[in-house]
Formats: sequence, C-alpha cells, structure tokens
Amino acid sequence: HNDFISLIGKLKTKGGLSDKDIENIVRGINNGLRDPLLEKEFESTVLSAIPRFSRSEKKNETMTVPSISAINGVQLSEMKIKPLEWLVEGILPLSGLAILVGDPKSYKSYMAMDLCISVASGKPFLGHNTFQHDTLYFDLESGFRRPKDRQAKILNGDSPTTHFHIITAEDQVVKLGNGLEEQLKEILTNNPKIKLIVIDTLEKIREIKTPKGNAYQNDVAALDIFLKIATEYNVCFLFVHH
Repeated sequence: HNDFISLIGKLKTKGGLSDKDIENIVRGINNGLRDPLLEKEFESTVLSAIPRFSRSEKKNETMTVPSISAINGVQLSEMKIKPLEWLVEGILPLSGLAILVGDPKSYKSYMAMDLCISVASGKPFLGHNTFQHDTLYFDLESGFRRPKDRQAKILNGDSPTTHFHIITAEDQVVKLGNGLEEQLKEILTNNPKIKLIVIDTLEKIREIKTPKGNAYQNDVAALDIFLKIATEYNVCFLFVHH
C-alpha cells in the first residue's frame, strides 16, 4: 500500500498527469502483480489517496491578493466626484437599491404605485420634486384588477401615462436564481428609458438562500445581485418588504 501511495505522490509531483491518468497507471501495475490487491481494498487504500494529493496541491498554491491603498483627507476633499442624480430629490437616487418596509395593510403598495406614477409623470412625490423617467412596477401579489383600481384612485381623475409600466402575478415572473436576472436584463435592454423598478414584494422573488444563513444573510445575498444589475443599467430598484 505504501509503495503505491509513494508512487502516486511522485506522479503528482511530476505533473502533467490527470487523476485519471494516475489511476490507470497504478491500476495497471496492480493488475500485473502476482498477488494483486482486490478491487475493494485497492479502491479504499490506493485510489482514495489520489484526491488527497490533489487537495494538498491546491492548499499549497500561492493565492494572489490584490494590494490596497488609502488616501488622506486632503486627497478625498480634492476628488472630483459626479454629483448624485435623483429620481425623487433628496429621497431616491437614480441608481441603487431602496427598501420600503411597513406593517401589513399599511398601504405600502399604494405608496409604491404612487411613487412610480409620480416619477413617470414628473410630478412631485410627498412634496419632493421628481425627475421624469419611465418606471416599472412588479405587483406580484395581484392580478390586473387590483392595480387597475388603485391606479384610478391615485390618479383621482387625471389621465394615465404610457411611461408607467406594470407586471403582475398573472405574468410568468420567475424567482431570483431561476432566471429573473435574465428577465430583468431583457426588459431593461428593450426599454432603456426605465429607471425605477419596484418589486412588490421581495419575498415573492427571493429564492437564493445561503447555506445555514439567517434571514439577514439571505436578504444580502439576494440584494447583491440586484445591485450589480442596478450598476450595469444605471437604474434604481425599490423593494416592498414586510
């Protein structure tokens, strides 16, 4: 057994051979012996050593760590940074993530739709100026009947706008990690004027869960994916969350 393991170590050190190549070599040697090891013993004592050498090699590989450097307060004050752009002045930036949280039945969905319609129309929201952009509202707890009634109540006689878009639970919206990222990217590619996307609710699209993760860790893992999309397409996601 020790001779086989020693040979495996030498073959791994030599390099250029895959684990399968090494298995074929030691298996050929064993088959040529007068008293070869039986298959079960050969697998448990000899072949099992091959992946152990592979793991050992990976541990010894040198990991390249990028260097980091700090700047001082004067350099920070002299940096030229592009001014923050807003969807709702002083409340909601043009690019990034935001969460609307409240108790059940506290009219979060009304507020979220009102926000979308206000930005889409370029009208003030909660007394704050908005900058007109197309918006998209994912109402994933309703069909079209309820958001139609809500829009009429919010508009209160005003005309609807074509710059406000809506997707409901009647559409085939998949969960995060199962294709939602691709659906969002397709929408944003085909509709580049959309700059605000409301997801109502976060729980309806969240699928990603970290191993042994708590609720906070699972939220962070999900939102990290949306942050990458927000940065790539320069949009803002707002999540309605209980």
